Amino acid sequence: IATAHKLKARFWILAEEKRLALLRSTVRSVAKYGMKDVSTRSISGDAGVNDAYIYRYFQDKEDLLKQAYLMENDKFMRVVLQRMELIREQSNGCTQQERFRLIFHVAWRYLIDTPDVCRFFLYYYNSPNFEKYARKEYHEQLNLLAEKVLSLFGSTEIAKHYLYALFVLLNSFALQVVSGEVSDDMNAEERVFNMAFHAIKAEMKKEKPEETYGIQNEGKDDGECRE
Repeated sequence: IATAHKLKARFWILAEEKRLALLRSTVRSVAKYGMKDVSTRSISGDAGVNDAYIYRYFQDKEDLLKQAYLMENDKFMRVVLQRMELIREQSNGCTQQERFRLIFHVAWRYLIDTPDVCRFFLYYYNSPNFEKYARKEYHEQLNLLAEKVLSLFGSTEIAKHYLYALFVLLNSFALQVVSGEVSDDMNAEERVFNMAFHAIKAEMKKEKPEETYGIQNEGKDDGECRE
């Protein structure tokens, strides 16, 4: 019985390794070929497995793409969340803009340092697949994270707006750096941050009055904010 359990556990581990290999290969393949030209053959070839395994672990190609996107988005959110306690410690006395700046830096470096993920995010998000297959789960992930960072912004709606800037607006600018169109330096990061911050503030005002959000005075507080 013990041997049977070990064999079953080993089989499950191997199956999970193949599934994860396919998901990672999907990210690399989409980053390389784009959504229009990526194929199950290119994905399975990159993973070093037979095409048949795709249909063993996923419903179809669209399901594989969706699961890869949700997996990477979850990892991205977890990276931001892991830094949240440190950000909370550093953000005492900070304005809302300065708190967002601390989170922005973490997200920006993650995308710049993982170019395949950066490309995959943008290509998938801008494809019809996102709206058709992944939008609902994506917003569920975003809502969950917004609740966890609520203390930094004072309102779930405000948190969602800032997180939207992180996970959507930020990505297109990061891709310019990843593609070599813009230099990877502090000037570029600061410029993108200012554009993202002011764009999201403008959108917030369009959707609801500032009074509804209960936005704090954006003036500099007495405390010092550190990056």
